[in-house]
Amino acid sequence: MPERLEHRSLGVPIIPMAGVALVIVLMMMITAQELMSHEDTPVNVPQTETLQKKTEDAVTIAVMESPPNSGEKKFFYNDKEMSLDHLQIKLKDTLNKAEVGMLVVIRADSSAPSEWVIELLGKAKEAGAQRVALATKGHEAKKEEDEEEEK
Repeated sequence: MPERLEHRSLGVPIIPMAGVALVIVLMMMITAQELMSHEDTPVNVPQTETLQKKTEDAVTIAVMESPPNSGEKKFFYNDKEMSLDHLQIKLKDTLNKAEVGMLVVIRADSSAPSEWVIELLGKAKEAGAQRVALATKGHEAKKEEDEEEEK
């Protein structure tokens, strides 16, 4: 009888290695989320430039500090001063009567803390606003204001 030869695999076992590689990839994905979040980083947000101006029916709500450096907030609904709670009620009424998706524009004075803007944004969302925009000034408008101040 001929002698039977044994066939041994001298290669590297792929399936256990793939399992180890998968575990390593999963660990990297989980730790990368923690390492890549920049919530604790203090950021000075730069002034933005408006690229285009759109005209459509919108409600404008605003917050400003008055008098300057007093810490006193003043809220406005379409340029009419009112309390934040009254502003939210009026906004809710307007949004219920208007077409779906009416734009709500938030105007905030540059000296207003971001907490005030976030508070105003939260009230707008609670009132049912689906589309919200932040009003900014372009460089051209800023140049015109500076020229008027110099005169």
